[in-house]
Amino acid sequence: MLLSTWLLPNILLLDSYSGVITMTTQKNKEKAILKTEKKKKNSDEFKDYSPFLVMTDEQTQIIQSKMDELVQDVTPLFWEEPISKIHWIPVDGGEIRVLRTKPKNPVGLRPVVFISGWQTMPYQFADLYNILLDRVDIYFIETREKASSRIRRRKADLSLSQKAKDIQAVLDFFNLQGKDFVLFGTCWGAAIIYQGLLDGVLKAPTIVTFSPMHKLWFNKFFLKFFIPLIPSFVIHILMKTLANIIFIGEKAKTQKYRMELTMKEGVGWKWKKAGVAAGKFELFGKLSTIDEEVLVISGTNDRVHKAKDYPRFAEELPNGQFFHFGIDESERERILGVLLHELALTTSDKTPPLFEFFERDIV
Repeated sequence: MLLSTWLLPNILLLDSYSGVITMTTQKNKEKAILKTEKKKKNSDEFKDYSPFLVMTDEQTQIIQSKMDELVQDVTPLFWEEPISKIHWIPVDGGEIRVLRTKPKNPVGLRPVVFISGWQTMPYQFADLYNILLDRVDIYFIETREKASSRIRRRKADLSLSQKAKDIQAVLDFFNLQGKDFVLFGTCWGAAIIYQGLLDGVLKAPTIVTFSPMHKLWFNKFFLKFFIPLIPSFVIHILMKTLANIIFIGEKAKTQKYRMELTMKEGVGWKWKKAGVAAGKFELFGKLSTIDEEVLVISGTNDRVHKAKDYPRFAEELPNGQFFHFGIDESERERILGVLLHELALTTSDKTPPLFEFFERDIV
């Protein structure tokens, strides 16, 4: 138990300083800080984007009013049939699950395809579905690192490139290519979209990323040198037993609960393979090769979702637009519902009117 108490926090220790491996002692952390301070202050890595992350009282009121307007007095089990239709989509090496929630009389003009973050499941998005239910046609894609996927373990490919191919397989399965729809990814789901764009395997009329991850938030040193040596069953046990310890000190209570739940529900071997596959993953420095127009949206800020990173996405993208919806982290899923609702009401040749109040000119 002493070994496990030391091991998992270090495996999952967040990389707090870009380009510097996080150290486990206070002394080494101080050295790392000094090292980063010596880097050029005008580099993109250290550019101050804080002016783009400020909300006015009027903007805050607009968001709150829109959420109050759209929230419904319903709490259905939307992740179960018959409210949602469950589909198992064939992909390389197995199947992934997709939930489609289609209203009889949708107010939306087009469907939305939603890709959530690492391991997060539909029932964790109750506030999102509360707003979209009976209004918008939504596809919730459960990517292959999630517990629900039926992926053959031997030689399983859990890379982001393969996950992007899975997303395209879903789009093909539902014959969405050539139609107007929204491809929306949040957190690690957004990272998958970017990898798909870099690989040239994903296309959509409207592409939106919310709180996108430019790299995996697990510590790269441990992903590279320790995780490959640890048996999957040990990782599985540690995930279940130490989830509450890892995020001690996280002030974002809603996000803390979500991260703890995500760890407890994860499958050890999937996390191991997915983590190792993403060990060298980094989007910054590559986004300039993406020609597609991408809407980059910033919302909350916490240990995993770092708002200071998001303007850089839009700045590196040749056709990126940046929007900041600054909200309390407890409202994160609700604002996602609002954004998807507004996007569904607007065709791909237009920007939702609500978005115009929150666009930031990065250039």
